[in-house]
Amino acid sequence: MKRIIKITLLISILSIITGLISFSSCKKDIDRNIAIVKAKIGNYEIASVKYENGELELDESDFPATIPDNYLGHVFDTQAKTGTVQVGAYNSAGECIGEFFKYNRDGHDNWQLRWYAWYIYADRSFTKKGESFDCSFKKGWNVIYISEIEGKYTTQKPSDKDFIWYYRELKPD
Repeated sequence: MKRIIKITLLISILSIITGLISFSSCKKDIDRNIAIVKAKIGNYEIASVKYENGELELDESDFPATIPDNYLGHVFDTQAKTGTVQVGAYNSAGECIGEFFKYNRDGHDNWQLRWYAWYIYADRSFTKKGESFDCSFKKGWNVIYISEIEGKYTTQKPSDKDFIWYYRELKPD
């Protein structure tokens, strides 16, 4: 069961990463026609912020204190329920035109060398240790850091890494 959960989590992360070729830093001055940025868990909107001057400022202080139970799911083989935040870019017509990811690539263009940071809400405190996990979640908002190359998951921010928001435009069907 633990292996299935780990593989499912890894597949979810890898499915997001497969389209990262078109990533660009939010600091670049590129007109993306972004009217608003929404943070969601599933289809539950937890925050919306303006995207101005090519920069995105969003962190857990923008999120509500609690998330309704029906938007959370069991992960990590515990009684705790969690929800992972996804950040979408929307145009003035309300269409999702892109996604934002927070990551550090250490100056490498190779996506496999990146560390990612994901916001996760937990309905209670719990730990997940062993194999590639070194995570201690508190009740409320947490950040999990994921190393692609090491296959490592931790809630301790790597001291030598800086994380910034990057944008990926969604391709039309």
